[in-house]
Amino acid sequence: MVVLDQYDVVIELNPAARRWLGESVMGIPWRDVERFHLVAASASDEWLIADGETQRRVSVTAGSRGEDSGRILLLTDITQAHEMQRQLERHKRLSAMGEMAAGLAHQLRTPLASAILYAGNLNRQVLGESDRRKFAAKALERMRALERMIQDMLLFVRGVPSLDEPIDMKLLLQDAAQVVEPQMVQRGLELRTLLPARTHALRGNGKALAGVVVNLLENAVQACSSGARIELECGGDDEGLFVSVTDNGPGMEVSVQDRLFEPFFTTRDEGTGLGLAIVQSVMQAHGGRVEVESAPGRGSRFTLRFAAVAEALQP
Repeated sequence: MVVLDQYDVVIELNPAARRWLGESVMGIPWRDVERFHLVAASASDEWLIADGETQRRVSVTAGSRGEDSGRILLLTDITQAHEMQRQLERHKRLSAMGEMAAGLAHQLRTPLASAILYAGNLNRQVLGESDRRKFAAKALERMRALERMIQDMLLFVRGVPSLDEPIDMKLLLQDAAQVVEPQMVQRGLELRTLLPARTHALRGNGKALAGVVVNLLENAVQACSSGARIELECGGDDEGLFVSVTDNGPGMEVSVQDRLFEPFFTTRDEGTGLGLAIVQSVMQAHGGRVEVESAPGRGSRFTLRFAAVAEALQP
């Protein structure tokens, strides 16, 4: 405890404050004591102070001694509490890393085992040329799946590198629809694009945002059966610019929706479980968010909402 007079000069110290600050601070303005004895810590109202050869972390709170009669400062030693908090955060990070590593190992195991199996068949002496080409193609397909998983993992960990590119959203959505259209034709799905006459521009990372839209469209394709309809819409409302992907597929239970953005959570045997986690990460980097509306038997709607949007451009 440190007692200050009406001029903020130190006039009294209890034993603990005397041990930390020394008798020499008596009669010195508190601002000078802060300058020479306290070092600002990362958190506000927390300081580092020497206690012999030990450095302690203290919090400083002030109370009044009455009108025009100075202040009382309470220096609370929070060294142990801070160390416990630091260790807890470290354990959480290690736990998250362990879960991520376990999830990645689980995801890599299946395509890797398949690739090894297909590659092993290539050594069979009695294998015909057509079968050899078939097994080689399947092994290559599994290797490419592994490469996509690793790329997704790197994007998830590193985040979006640059966010200063001017983006024509209408053009971006048209390109994304063209990327997925062959898959839709193959599966007998209908794609409807509802784009405004005037496009909108924003600044961000075009490649990352295109990947987000393609990811949502591919998820809709995987969820739907032949004859279903998928809609890609862009527009504006009271909240700003939005892009939505809607399907009339089977929909999702609430329990599934609650875990959609968890890394490595997937309901598909061939899924990596990183796609929607990356979607959320990219949208957060752009100052936006992802909304999900779904119910069993009623399809699903994923909406991307952007906070900062430039003026609409002429068509």
